[in-house]
Formats: sequence, C-alpha cells, structure tokens
Amino acid sequence: MDLGLSPEAWSALLACAAIILSQLPPVRLWFKKPGLSLMVRNQAALRASANGPMIQLFLRVENIGTTKVRVDRVSLAVRRDRLPLMEVDAQGYFETLGSTNPVVFHPFFVAPEDAWTHTLNFFASLSREDERAYRREKSALITNIQSQLSVRPAGNTALVYADPAVALPLKARFERNFVWQQGEYELSLFLWGKDGKVITEEKYRMLLFESDREELLAAKERLATGDGIMFDGQLPPVVLVPLDSAKNG
Repeated sequence: MDLGLSPEAWSALLACAAIILSQLPPVRLWFKKPGLSLMVRNQAALRASANGPMIQLFLRVENIGTTKVRVDRVSLAVRRDRLPLMEVDAQGYFETLGSTNPVVFHPFFVAPEDAWTHTLNFFASLSREDERAYRREKSALITNIQSQLSVRPAGNTALVYADPAVALPLKARFERNFVWQQGEYELSLFLWGKDGKVITEEKYRMLLFESDREELLAAKERLATGDGIMFDGQLPPVVLVPLDSAKNG
C-alpha cells in the first residue's frame, strides 16, 4: 500500500517511532502481572485464650513482579480432618523481631524486588456485645486478684488465685472457644488486594497430638491467676507446631 510518503518523510516517521519506543519498557514487561512470592516459616505458634484461638505465622511477602502491589488483607482458612474449622484475619503483627507488643494490621505495599517480613497474629474479632462482656469478666478478675494481693503478707510470693466464682465466667468462655483438638489440620493462607480479589495463596499442613491439646487446654486453669489477661498486650502460652507445605503431599 502506497501511503504517498517521500523517503525523507518515512525517515522522519521511523525516527519519531524509535524515540517513542525508546521511552517504553521492553515488550515482555507490558503484560507482566503483579506477582507476590509467599514464604512461611516452617512452624506455627498456636495459642488458646478465653477469647478464642490464635495462630502466629512468620511471613515473607516478596514482590517478584514489576509493579508495586498493595495487600489489603491477609486471611487464614483452617480445616481439621478435612472439615472447615474457622476463618480468621491477620489482626496484628510485630514490627521487628525484638518487638514484644503487636501493632494493628493495616494494608501495605510491596515494591518490585522488595519484601515485607513480619510475624502475624490471626484471630477472630469479638462482637461489641461479647467485647463488653469480656471486659466486665476481666475487670472483675483483676480487681479480685489485686484485692488479695493488697492483704498478702510481706515476703509471700505464692501465686494468688481469683475466687472460683469470679474466675468461672472466663473459664466457661475459654471452654466455649477452645478448638485445638488432636488431628490433621490444613491451613490456607490468602493475600487479598484492594479489589477484594485473591493475589496469591498457599496451603500448609500441621498435625496436633494429644499432648499439644493438653498443653493448650492447661491455659484454662491459669486464667484464675490472671495469666494471659492481667495486662494489655500479654499473650497466653504458646505451642509450636511444625508446618509442611501441602504441595509436598
């Protein structure tokens, strides 16, 4: 097809096209989708408290794509013996390895060739009604223990237990929310984007033995001493369980 252009016009057009193309990324990058690589340390830290189960995972989220990626939410779906058990979101994370108190989880960005690395706490949020009830029970227990401590003889370092009637509501709450039974668990970890779509996901397996269950259940009796609830940010005892990638099975 003859466009009626002189050789000089063609040369100018090609030169202009070359300048435009030189400003663009290579063609292989035009259609490159955002990509995140997800790595989880091969251990899960499990906890049991009056407010329900908590799972801690150490995550490394690396951007292996070419565009900055925003992660709005991280969630965990847990199945036991192939039956759905719970779905929980990451509610907080530790800013550094030396941090003792977690900060509230919030959306984050990962730039290309960069990584976001933190330990995350996964647990269910309480309803407003349940939160108020828990605060009343917690306040009553703390007041009861502090009252006993105020009259304890000097030099007496024995543990102080709340009166049984005061500790009972918290123990009952613990029993209602306890889920860590012996069995095989599958953990599906999801990273969600701003559009509500899954960016990436990974699946893991872990086994809980009867000894793990008993160790986690023992936290119920320690509630009467204020263990795990006396101070904001204090966490109940942890049980470490090996994690395996579901891809290996």
